[in-house]
Amino acid sequence: SQDDQHVLSLWTDLCSIFNSNKDLAFLDISESFLTTSSVRILCDQITSATCNLQKVILKNISPADAYRDFCQTFSGHETLTHLTLHGNDRDNVLPSLCEVLRHPGCRLQYLRLVSCSATAEQWVELSAALEATRTLTCLNLSATELLDEGAKLLFTAARHPKCSLQRLSLENCHLTEACCRKLASVLIVSQKLTHLCLAKNALGDTGVKLLCEGLSYPECQLQTLVLWCCNITNNGCGQLSKLLQQQSSLTHLDLGLNRIGITGLSFLCEALKDPLCHLRYLWLRGCFITPFSCADLASALSSNRSLVLLDLSQNFLGSSGITTLCEALRHQSGPLQTLRLKIDKSDAEIQKLLKEIKESNPQLTIDGDTRDPGGKRPSSLDFVF
Repeated sequence: SQDDQHVLSLWTDLCSIFNSNKDLAFLDISESFLTTSSVRILCDQITSATCNLQKVILKNISPADAYRDFCQTFSGHETLTHLTLHGNDRDNVLPSLCEVLRHPGCRLQYLRLVSCSATAEQWVELSAALEATRTLTCLNLSATELLDEGAKLLFTAARHPKCSLQRLSLENCHLTEACCRKLASVLIVSQKLTHLCLAKNALGDTGVKLLCEGLSYPECQLQTLVLWCCNITNNGCGQLSKLLQQQSSLTHLDLGLNRIGITGLSFLCEALKDPLCHLRYLWLRGCFITPFSCADLASALSSNRSLVLLDLSQNFLGSSGITTLCEALRHQSGPLQTLRLKIDKSDAEIQKLLKEIKESNPQLTIDGDTRDPGGKRPSSLDFVF
């Protein structure tokens, strides 16, 4: 219709910015419904333009084929370093993405695939493409149905001597302990991987034990390990405690939403007391820690010389538990800078104690757990993956 032609004319004028503005580096198309014609116009403009696009985000857009079309457009775009594809429920995007990764001109450093569908054969193709790329340092496959078999294929690519991956996020990818032995082998041979997120996967204590076998090798350089909501109990904490007492490279550990309880925390306290433990950030949000553990924890904090942040939010420590911790920290000269606790604001004695600590130990901030993480793990606020 005439109205449609008028809209497309305006859209063409808008897309011409890719030719007129060579400094345009960021493109974000989110929550958008595009017609087939508008996608074609935009792709044509990007293809013919001399702009230096560096970062592209495609999130929840229609039609679904638009993801494929944009990927084909970005193939060979040498300035593109960051690409996010979010919410594609069709399995036709991965082949086009693989073309991008295999292109000799690919300079992609950060790839984020969220809630994207793929067949088993396409995970094979992606793994092969990842072996071909030499620039990719960050890969985020959060909320993608990778499964153990897909993960094993990915880990084969990550073991490649020329793989440059430094940060890998497999949060909520439907993984189990079955893939952990293969992942452990990656941790042994890869000297570049420093950040690993396995949140919301049912790895269990057996999976943690297998991971610790890989983490214990001196060649392993992993610094950040996120095991948020992974069905870990005190047995898994025992394995991690042994690891942390062996000159491990780990400095950031998130065990939030795991039922570690009194025994699990006791294992972790053993590690915190050990001078070989270099842990700086420890997240234990909602780990079923009780007041009975606070004396052990207070003792560990008094002797520890590395911990900068400790998150105990959403643990019901009670007035007695909080008092025990605060008394230990009142005149402490250790490194701890942030302590997160679930605090009853109506407790006058606790509020008085917190005020005294602020005066005697000004470097320490005690966070009353008032922030709503909105479903996100707290470690994502301190460390952006």
